[in-house]
Amino acid sequence: LYNPEGSVVWNMAKELKDKFAVDFENLVRQLNAEEEEKRKNGDACALCGCEKLLFEPPVFYCNGMTCPSKRIRRNSYYYVGGNNQYHWCHQCYGELKENQNIEMADMTLTKAKLNKKKNNEVPEESWVQCDKCQRWIHQICGLFNTRQNKDQRSEYTCPKCTITDRKKANKTEGSSTTPMAEDLPRTKLSEHLEKHVRVKMKEKLSNLSKERSASENIPIEEAEKLVAMGGQITIRQVTSMDRKLDVRERMKNRYSYKNYPSEFTFRCKCIIVFQNLDGVDVILFGLYVYEHDEKNPAPNQRAVYVSYLDSVHYMRPRQMRTYIYHEILIAYLDYVRCKGFATAHIWACPPLKGDDYILYAKPEDQKTPKDDRLRLWYIEMLIECQKRGIVGTLTNMYDLYFANEKNDATVVPYMDGDYFPAEVENIIKDLEEGKNSKKALAAGKKKKGKTNKKKKSGRGGTRSTGIDEDALAASGIIPPGVDVKSLQEGGRDYVMAKLGETIQPMKESFIVAYLNWEGAKEENMVVPQDIAEYREKHGFEVKQFPRKKSEKVGNTNTEGESTKNNTQSPEPENSGAGDASKSTSSTEGDSSSGTNGQKKDDSTTSSQSTGTNGAGASESGTAQPNGQHDSKDENKAGGSEPMETESTETNKNGTNGAKAVSISAIPRDGKFAAMAAKKRDIEGNVKPDPAPSSSSTISSSTVKDSRGRIVKVIDDDQEEMDCEFLNNRQAFLNLCQGNHYQFDQLRRAKHTSMMVLWHLHNRDAPTIVQQCAVCSREILTGYRYHCPTCADYDECQECVSNPKRPRHQHTLKAIPVASGQQNELTEAQRKERQRNIHLHMTLLLHAATCKSPKCPSANCTKMKGLLKHGAQCQIKANGGCNVCKRIWALLQIHARQCKQSTCPVPYCMSIRERFRQLTMQQQAMDDRRRQEMNRAYRGAR
Repeated sequence: LYNPEGSVVWNMAKELKDKFAVDFENLVRQLNAEEEEKRKNGDACALCGCEKLLFEPPVFYCNGMTCPSKRIRRNSYYYVGGNNQYHWCHQCYGELKENQNIEMADMTLTKAKLNKKKNNEVPEESWVQCDKCQRWIHQICGLFNTRQNKDQRSEYTCPKCTITDRKKANKTEGSSTTPMAEDLPRTKLSEHLEKHVRVKMKEKLSNLSKERSASENIPIEEAEKLVAMGGQITIRQVTSMDRKLDVRERMKNRYSYKNYPSEFTFRCKCIIVFQNLDGVDVILFGLYVYEHDEKNPAPNQRAVYVSYLDSVHYMRPRQMRTYIYHEILIAYLDYVRCKGFATAHIWACPPLKGDDYILYAKPEDQKTPKDDRLRLWYIEMLIECQKRGIVGTLTNMYDLYFANEKNDATVVPYMDGDYFPAEVENIIKDLEEGKNSKKALAAGKKKKGKTNKKKKSGRGGTRSTGIDEDALAASGIIPPGVDVKSLQEGGRDYVMAKLGETIQPMKESFIVAYLNWEGAKEENMVVPQDIAEYREKHGFEVKQFPRKKSEKVGNTNTEGESTKNNTQSPEPENSGAGDASKSTSSTEGDSSSGTNGQKKDDSTTSSQSTGTNGAGASESGTAQPNGQHDSKDENKAGGSEPMETESTETNKNGTNGAKAVSISAIPRDGKFAAMAAKKRDIEGNVKPDPAPSSSSTISSSTVKDSRGRIVKVIDDDQEEMDCEFLNNRQAFLNLCQGNHYQFDQLRRAKHTSMMVLWHLHNRDAPTIVQQCAVCSREILTGYRYHCPTCADYDECQECVSNPKRPRHQHTLKAIPVASGQQNELTEAQRKERQRNIHLHMTLLLHAATCKSPKCPSANCTKMKGLLKHGAQCQIKANGGCNVCKRIWALLQIHARQCKQSTCPVPYCMSIRERFRQLTMQQQAMDDRRRQEMNRAYRGAR
């Protein structure tokens, strides 16, 4: 050593080190003493030691017509109406007329009733006092559920007192009976994903422990403890609903001559991933997917759209995040291709700063991936799918749809939340306004100088068309393909050309993957040479299915028959689970089906050039066959679920002695394919005589949970799973924002997950309740005293009756609060409820249109009476009137289904307007990221 032991420098350094250790220990002791003193005096939380903690500022969206669904800026003035439900920015408020009623979903407002406020509020975390030690703690720190404290007198014991009591009673195990993530309903999809992920995790952790044992020369048992997961992973599907996407007006009008559909139906599914951290199930990952089945018209037929993904980094260990999230996605693609879906689509676009896709308020130290990193993340996952035989060719939207000049905009899949619908609508709008505007011609003349510069540089007009648009506009000549008439005559679609020019620089972000389903075309299963060599090296043989002569092949990549069932990946984890899964963090995707004009080898290799050598290399061992695993219990759960079939075992590296693994799909009989449409209509009613279809190839079954209870596995394609606040991501974000359910700290993530689980187990309970402005407690029973003058001001009954409390300046109105809560319905109750709802829908429409004062139907008279009560009741549903609640529920169900331009059912139009506002909030965020993506890539040209 340069300064060996005994030297002057060594002695001085040792002395400084010892002094630092002593001083540091004294300082920590002093700080702990000060913190403990604050806790005893009630100045700080007895658990976290912090005092005043603030939430994220609330987010308000404008309900005006000028800037619908745009965020109201911080520190600006706005106007609020109702129970703080509706907001108008200063500009939209100025455009409201004084004496005109403002019709909202559940109330009628006037401009005079709107109250002015400033958007500068920062809410503070609430507190709760332990009934044993009398110490105060944050409700979030103590995992206090205010919804269970209905009478405001429930006894609460803080965690410290609970631990002390358990030690005295020699009870080390938890005794809570609160329903957890495992108690949520199970579906075939969630069982498939969960079983596969757990098997893959076991394999991965086994490999990691062996590597660590060898590298650090420690026993394998010790290495297993070092790499072990921090808690059990639970995967649940929380919603499965049929939804409709209306084609926007300009798109529909422009291509009406081709009988372009006015709407597309799809199945929306939401998947949530939990991990048990310190005894609490914490939400770590959310995924929304849209499935367009064989009954959909082209171009959406048999297409899966990976819509939104979001995650937080609290997984233990953190380095397993990418592996597990990838495996979830791989397992999902494996699952849907066995059900007959042909293509998977992803729009790799990260959220903008300040935006959240699913989980509200991320940790400050969690980075948002850039678009190129996010793209690579998806490509790595899809390359692993190729290695396992789940995916064939990888390409992108531009190469697939825009390379062929004969294609028009009708061949591009039309997906909810995707880049394409809004961008096409803007292009058509610009065409229509430019065609009829004199200002556009004048603008074209002013731009002549710029046009000449472009000509000198060798570029004539746009990149796609080669037409000098400014010169044409100045001369009044309409370019070919602009108007509908030239389209009908076979001209190139100008909208398609403009859209292709826009997305060409960012084409790699619009990923399209051909799935290896039973009806897959051979040319769509072409993979790069290195993938083929990997399959051959590891013994994976992907079988192609000969097409029947009777099958018709159209110009799209979607066959007329429904085919789907079993085949799978080259991995032999649980036979009943047979999946491959991985998933990703914070982003979204896109889905489309294949049509003419796609490139084969060129587009495949180019789209994979960023990831062929990086993805899956570190995980290739998990993609190798490890031997057959037979499990009868798991087969009960999986039924004829997608299953991996293998025939041999491999050595540690998985390369030697591996026999060929057959990856194939079991063909379905033609009669089942023809009967596949007999599933469920868009209103959620089961059609008579349901027959096996693409969604019923996986048999229904029951499984045993960890406590030995028999639980049913729901067929998520046959039965709807309605969850009001999770049916779309915007509703979930609104729930989290309204209740301050945040994920920016682990303690908040635990409390948020606990409350979301409570909502999931009590789906009929109100999502948002009023808080007392004096004591800050939620008003759940008795009466709430509402101020009709002030915005969002309520007091609880206890504070109003307490003479020591200061009186509010305005007269308060007593409103009864609904008592009791409805727990989760049984399966029989849910089916009976669906039948009753269908009957009530018919009766509601009849009663709204019936003008006869002596209608022979007794039920008609009753329904008219209920509607009259709803119109005259002063308490309303928000106030706790049970009759109004039932009426309001029926009206909302009707409004979701109604498509009439003028509906006679009361409040139908206003409820639909509220749904429209929710949709516009989501579209506003989609538009922001689409515009930002356009700006970024145009600036890079």
